[in-house]
Amino acid sequence: MSYNLGIDYLIKRDKYLITLAKRRIAYNENPNDDKRKTRRISDWRRSGVIPPLNDWEGLYEHYINTNTCDDCNIDLVSGNFSCNKKCLDHCHYTGEFRGIVCMRCNFLRGQ
Repeated sequence: MSYNLGIDYLIKRDKYLITLAKRRIAYNENPNDDKRKTRRISDWRRSGVIPPLNDWEGLYEHYINTNTCDDCNIDLVSGNFSCNKKCLDHCHYTGEFRGIVCMRCNFLRGQ
């Protein structure tokens, strides 16, 4: 009996992992999706970012269309773990937006 429960669990887990993979693929295929835009702007607001002229739409468009780091001109990539990942740099004291930079330059600016 316990053997069947184990198999049922594995089947449900595998179906769940497949569903997650499909969602991740769909999310990555459409970078201009409204949900993604809304979430990114919400994250920036929660982090205390203050865009120039309080123009969130303009800041988002600038972020999406920037392909090189403002400091070192390296090509920026999307993803979670890379030294050339795209970052929105801002002052943590004033919230002032400072530019779109790679993760390395963002770290160096913070020191």
